[in-house]
Amino acid sequence: GRDGGPIDSMKSIALLRHAKSSWDNPALADFDRPLSRRGEKAALRIGEEIRRRELRFDSVISSPARRAVDTIRLVEEGYGEPFQIRFEPLLYDSPVSRLMKIVREVDDSVDRLLLVGHSPELQESTLLFSERDDPLLPAVEFKYPTGALALLELPVTRWEDVALGSARIAAFIKPRDLKLE
Repeated sequence: GRDGGPIDSMKSIALLRHAKSSWDNPALADFDRPLSRRGEKAALRIGEEIRRRELRFDSVISSPARRAVDTIRLVEEGYGEPFQIRFEPLLYDSPVSRLMKIVREVDDSVDRLLLVGHSPELQESTLLFSERDDPLLPAVEFKYPTGALALLELPVTRWEDVALGSARIAAFIKPRDLKLE
């Protein structure tokens, strides 16, 4: 409430696509593909950028696919503080409707959620969650590259009230825009 408690604070959701994966071993199952060297660097940089922007996450839900796990671990390393991470099999190869269900079931004590997953689901979800006239929408529609993070602000205080077409895209961060030394 007004006393600074988390009861009725606004919600935000960040959608992070795993960083670039390696195709060096074509025999590996899709689920088991690791990150490429470039992907590893990008994930670290995204973590540093999240820290620089002073973004915080109360909860992280990640796909258990290796490239997603590697991504969030390196983002965490770049960020410099541990995250509360839950690995959710439904975030791997999941339709947008299921992703929506996961979001609506998040505990209301969580105000800032980070989802780590795959495209096209993350791109589709960002497009569906966002207001039609959002100025950042065309960029998201054009390309949701590996390692990209979309930060959505939702006009709700309870996760179950999240509606399509209601979010504002507060940021769309792409590794290419960050210097990858």
